[in-house]
Amino acid sequence: MGYMVDAEGIHTTRKKVEAINNAPKPQNLHQLKSFLGILNYYGKFIPNLAMLAHPLKHLLEKNVPWKWTDECDASFRSLKDELSSAHVLVHYSEKLPLKLACDASPYDVGAVISHVIKWRRKTHRFCI
Repeated sequence: MGYMVDAEGIHTTRKKVEAINNAPKPQNLHQLKSFLGILNYYGKFIPNLAMLAHPLKHLLEKNVPWKWTDECDASFRSLKDELSSAHVLVHYSEKLPLKLACDASPYDVGAVISHVIKWRRKTHRFCI
């Protein structure tokens, strides 16, 4: 199904992440839509997805000519890097405290409900 589920939570699969990391730079709108589609599938693992993807999504707007800029290239690389980082979505537990984080940008709004967990690596993990 594209996810790995274990006792710790839900993870991206190595195979899909490698496929995204090996994806060539889009050369046209069709290729860009394919790339953004797979990113949306894993979007919950990518913090600030709307901000990072904005230069790419701008190319999808009506009456915007195809022009791959340095900003598009930086966005493309940043999205790949974020997806490669070790984000995990943990299972919900009534016993753990919750934290609500809301955010907005000129391009999108979002919210995340997360458990506050101290892991061995002292990182926070998100729940769904």
